[in-house]
Amino acid sequence: RTAVEHSYNLPTIRLALATGLPRIVDTARSLGLRANLRPVPSIAIGSFEVAPVELVTAYAAFANRGTLPTARMIDGVLGPDGSPLVPLGGPSASAGKAVLSPQTAFLVTTLLQGVVDYGTARSMRSLGLRDPVAGKTGTSNNRRDNWFVGYAPERATVVWVGFDDDSPTPFSGSKAALPVWTRFMVAVRPAEG
Repeated sequence: RTAVEHSYNLPTIRLALATGLPRIVDTARSLGLRANLRPVPSIAIGSFEVAPVELVTAYAAFANRGTLPTARMIDGVLGPDGSPLVPLGGPSASAGKAVLSPQTAFLVTTLLQGVVDYGTARSMRSLGLRDPVAGKTGTSNNRRDNWFVGYAPERATVVWVGFDDDSPTPFSGSKAALPVWTRFMVAVRPAEG
């Protein structure tokens, strides 16, 4: 738990080696990651490029008790009066296929809640988000990519901060992406009632 909460790389890599790298690649594929993943130790610390929509969909499976949802970029287009302008149809965002046991999804969620409550994402609490959420910060080599991906029971969201030319930033995921993610989640959370 501590290794995940504080982004300690070596314990995470050791766990991946003990689990079996091919098994990790298979699980990542079942979660919808289509990147050219290879069974190497650095896979445990996010060394492969993954599209943000794939990453957030994979995390949504944890929130969805192990069921991988169908990702949609747009839920609908509404007119000024709030009525639908374009019917989108198709499967609901909650439809999908079971890819993990509910028990596994629960254990991952509790680990990622620890990141928020005790680890690299704990600053979100001082930014005003008290809701039950889970997530993970990420910072690539030379701080070129800074992200936070997380979820509440009703929503999974990813924020990436970086430059299009792949140049380094002065930030980390917890300093750049996490505050943006937190402000968004505070703004869209369900009203208290």
